[in-house]
Amino acid sequence: MLGRRYLTHLFQALFTAAGCYLAFLLKPNVQLVQQLTLGFGYVSLILIVFTLLIGPWRILRQRRNPVSVNLRRDVGIWAGISGVLHVLFGFQVHLKGQILLYFFKPYGEEYKPLLNLFGISNYIGAIATLILILLMSLSNDISLRWLKGGRWKFLQRFNYLLFILVVAHTLGYQVVVKREPTMMLIAIGLTLLVLAMQSLGFFSYQFCQNKQSYNPRY
Repeated sequence: MLGRRYLTHLFQALFTAAGCYLAFLLKPNVQLVQQLTLGFGYVSLILIVFTLLIGPWRILRQRRNPVSVNLRRDVGIWAGISGVLHVLFGFQVHLKGQILLYFFKPYGEEYKPLLNLFGISNYIGAIATLILILLMSLSNDISLRWLKGGRWKFLQRFNYLLFILVVAHTLGYQVVVKREPTMMLIAIGLTLLVLAMQSLGFFSYQFCQNKQSYNPRY
């Protein structure tokens, strides 16, 4: 089991590196920091999507879906790592790295919230980053034992909100920087995939529950 988890982490490290290299191939004429921002950002999005597919996939295969699944936790850890790196590199892309200007606009000696699409996308991204760090910090046995199953699972359900925020942040930035339509289609396609799998998992779970309640053998 431990060896399998090491292989999982190795695969995700290679996947992350491949995502950054693909960004280099897609954007060879931009600075390295922009390539890394794009690569880490989409890797994190894809890994978050994968965490939301594991549960429904297990249900559709009529397998038990326990509170904690090692694969889901390990993928979540790498989603957090790549997401945080996306933020760190992203702050160096615009406005000469002046992080305050990502969220506020100077008016004389005061600063007011930046409420255009650029600013709103950054606020959404900041909230998503906090949730991502929270979930990543809980992806361990110590947190699971300390919080117990119910509370730990409740906090992990913030992953759904995280996904919504990450997609909104991604689409917002795609409009701001005028990325290719293909990138937006990828984000929309991943969103539809999550919605489809979550719906299938929900209805499959409800069907199994109803079947058990009407069948004395269960």
